[in-house]
Amino acid sequence: MAFYPNTVTSGTDWMQTARTFIAAYRAANPAVADIDITACARVALVQLLGSLYGVKQHYLKPGLFQDDLDEFWLLRHRTVTVLLNHLADTDQLMAELISTPNR
Repeated sequence: MAFYPNTVTSGTDWMQTARTFIAAYRAANPAVADIDITACARVALVQLLGSLYGVKQHYLKPGLFQDDLDEFWLLRHRTVTVLLNHLADTDQLMAELISTPNR
């Protein structure tokens, strides 16, 4: 959720939002392995790149909520662009978060 499209494209400081979310998650779940924390931004990106959610509805059976579905796809596209453009920054954020002790 730290890298969900609504978070990343909200216009706020999404990196700080992700930092806050993941730090809170780590504090509440101290047993989660560092490798899982480190991978979460990349996993979110891979999910956005590979998910076909909504394709059937978009192309084969357009429905009542077509405008909403189209907006969702555009939001996902913008999110992927932001995450790819900030890959090194998200990797750095994850490294900082695992080097910070859980509180």
